[in-house]
Amino acid sequence: MKKLLEIKEALIKNEIKYKFIVISGNKKYKELYNDITFFSKPIKYETILTEIGNTNCILDIVQEGQTGLTWRPFEALFFDKKLITTNKSIRDFDFYNKNNILVLDDNYDEIISFLKLPYVKIDEKIKERYKLEYWIANFFND
Repeated sequence: MKKLLEIKEALIKNEIKYKFIVISGNKKYKELYNDITFFSKPIKYETILTEIGNTNCILDIVQEGQTGLTWRPFEALFFDKKLITTNKSIRDFDFYNKNNILVLDDNYDEIISFLKLPYVKIDEKIKERYKLEYWIANFFND
């Protein structure tokens, strides 16, 4: 929550529109941060996809100690959306492009310039490697 609030302040400072949707059962958060949408239960994936369709950029905040990627980078990849993430390991993936993905540490001042960069379309051959069909085929071929 701390990281989310820091990002929120940076967006407000730079007059960037945002919409945060957070899954949390903490009722105190809902009372304190009325400009953030909180759900106490998981929301339908169809709703998430609708929200993604209505945005230019997706935010991905990984929990401390988390390894691997969440769904957010893949959603950004397949929907041609920019991604702001705290996951430093994303730089190691073949779909990483600094125009499309901002790895956030304390570099909040870079958000506005990042959002102004043109999105670079990722080659379909790279995207194919992250589709379920490809993973299943590789799993059974290995």
